[in-house]
Amino acid sequence: MTLSIFLEKILDTPVGPLALAASMDGLIAVEIGVEDLDEWRDQKSFPAGGVRFEPGPFPVISWFRAYFDGDRRSFDIPLDLHAASDFQRGVLRAVLSVPYGETRTYAQIAERIGRPTAYRAVGRANATNPLPIVVPCHRLVGSDGSLRGYGAPGGIETKAWLLRFEAGLASPAGQVWEV
Repeated sequence: MTLSIFLEKILDTPVGPLALAASMDGLIAVEIGVEDLDEWRDQKSFPAGGVRFEPGPFPVISWFRAYFDGDRRSFDIPLDLHAASDFQRGVLRAVLSVPYGETRTYAQIAERIGRPTAYRAVGRANATNPLPIVVPCHRLVGSDGSLRGYGAPGGIETKAWLLRFEAGLASPAGQVWEV
């Protein structure tokens, strides 16, 4: 079975260039900081069974534009999480429930999924989140409210910018969009 992946790249978002991939089942990957789409295709580990990259329309681009313009607060689009473990899928679904502009702790997410002592595993599941921004792992903080790691280029600074942006304290004014 061949998995069809439709790719697009948004250049110059406030957090850097985004590479996006979607399967027939939904959005499968978002990666911040990708400069070369061909190189990203070669490095990305999509499911076994053959991958055929196809150019094509990708309507989620307009959703990212609206998000970074401050006009969209969530991405209610199909997500393809088949490559995630059952535990990670549960964690990512719980993270999807964290409202725009708010934060939750890793411990709160662990509690929500019924594994109250698994807060470190929750952190690890978010460290490998294949859909940052869409699954808003940037909204997770330590139990003391401090910012913990963020795997995108810029790390904690990118996470802090996203949180400030959602709080209305940072603006992408003058943003130039290229597709």
